[in-house]
Amino acid sequence: MIAAILVYYIIFLLTGRFRLSRLLVIIASLCVVAVIIFKPDTFVRNILLSSVKVINSIDSKYGNIAISEYKGEESIFYNHRLIDYEQDARQREEDIHYAMVQNAEPENILIISGGIDKHIQEVLKYGSVRSITYIERDPELIACTRDTTLEYKGAEVLIINDDAFNYIRRTTSKFDVIISLLSEPENIVTNRFYTQEYFLELKEILNIDGVFMMKAGTSSSYISEQESGILSTIYNSLDDVFSYILPIKGESLYLICSDEKLSTAIPELISEWGVENTYVNGYYLNNEIIRFNSDQVLTVIDSSLQKNLLDKPVAVFYNQKHQLEKTGSSRLIAIIIICLLLLVPFITGSNSARTMYSTSLNLAGTEIMALILIQSTAGNFYQLAGLLIAVVMGGLAIGSSSKLNISIRLVEMISILLGLLAALFALFSQSILSIRNVSIPVIISLLLVLIPAVITGYYYRRKTENSPGSRIISGIYFADLCGAALGFMVISGILVPMYGIKMTFYILAFINFASYITNQVVFGIRKLIQ
Repeated sequence: MIAAILVYYIIFLLTGRFRLSRLLVIIASLCVVAVIIFKPDTFVRNILLSSVKVINSIDSKYGNIAISEYKGEESIFYNHRLIDYEQDARQREEDIHYAMVQNAEPENILIISGGIDKHIQEVLKYGSVRSITYIERDPELIACTRDTTLEYKGAEVLIINDDAFNYIRRTTSKFDVIISLLSEPENIVTNRFYTQEYFLELKEILNIDGVFMMKAGTSSSYISEQESGILSTIYNSLDDVFSYILPIKGESLYLICSDEKLSTAIPELISEWGVENTYVNGYYLNNEIIRFNSDQVLTVIDSSLQKNLLDKPVAVFYNQKHQLEKTGSSRLIAIIIICLLLLVPFITGSNSARTMYSTSLNLAGTEIMALILIQSTAGNFYQLAGLLIAVVMGGLAIGSSSKLNISIRLVEMISILLGLLAALFALFSQSILSIRNVSIPVIISLLLVLIPAVITGYYYRRKTENSPGSRIISGIYFADLCGAALGFMVISGILVPMYGIKMTFYILAFINFASYITNQVVFGIRKLIQ
């Protein structure tokens, strides 16, 4: 609606034609009516989730909830990940019982996401359980998946709407079994729940003989090189924290961890507990097959791979490579071609365009890493991402509207200033991640992008305000956009996952210094030629 109104006013001001403006008002009104009646969000979700029919789409401040149907059965997707469906007996039993049977007397249980009612009902099959804590960040998701008429009997059930990482850092409670059913580390937000820092915090709230189980990916007979990379970096991160790690293959691949010995004799342990299950029992499972599959998984673990850290999300890098492999080489070739084309302004542009290019690339990279710092400490919070973008836009506006007159010689050295700032940010990046108070990293991250944004806006104004022609202005603006685009692509997709936030800041510092040196060399050559 806002876009339609803006288009109407722009065209009206340009043309001054009353009839055209009247037509545009009608078109805008029809667009508004169409949005209200046809609910385009549901339409779009049906395209994205083509295998099911989406009947309702709910947007919360943490994500999207899509309620769908398939052959008369209802299922719920959260951020396009299947989280709840009707015929899931095997999945929910494996999610709970593989971990529960490993503890001699589980009393206090912590479940992190994955669906509330079905998992709590499975835990209540154990008579020793006294309390169950269920954590889900999004209250809208709980409202969609919980049966309010259902009463939990036999244990105290506590439902907490909070970020799991922040809860684990703050809580003083201790647990016998912790089960994490979060999605795979496909992005920076979910990656934080697969880092060594997370595992160390989690162990602090486990009892001495406590058991931790997590989903580590899908279960298949073949594990590709990239899937092995994801699994290996997670396994290596766990290996320094727990004495024993047991992989179990079921509907998903589970990693069970403890400082006490773990057993693959799941059927016998289930029988000893007297728990009645449909699938996780001696009739359906076989000890030898479980042990064989576990040993097979261990053979693909590469102990030489780096650990997955908040500062260095290696698992995200391997996940991205895996997704590219599934889509074929054509997408990778297209990405390489786009990156090469985006380099053209830096290679062929003027000194001013080259500085504008590196300045915008630096700002884009800083924005990405500030967003990572926010998501790694505060979690997935859409409003904070919007606030970050607003701060960047505000910084650009402040810089471009500033009346401060600095000598042109100092303006040309802006790349040096940004390089020094990037090096300074690198020194403090890891310290920011370790701060437990969520508000402080958020404030620091916002300041992190404000300074480069103001400098970028100021440089653009100084280089365009007295330009003799539109060609020079358009060249600088073109370099600005290309530098930002390349920064977003390369830094978020390659540099941060491969080298981490600290090293990426150093790389940004190098790019800024290189830009300044290149300009000086080019200027010197041109002077000699003249």
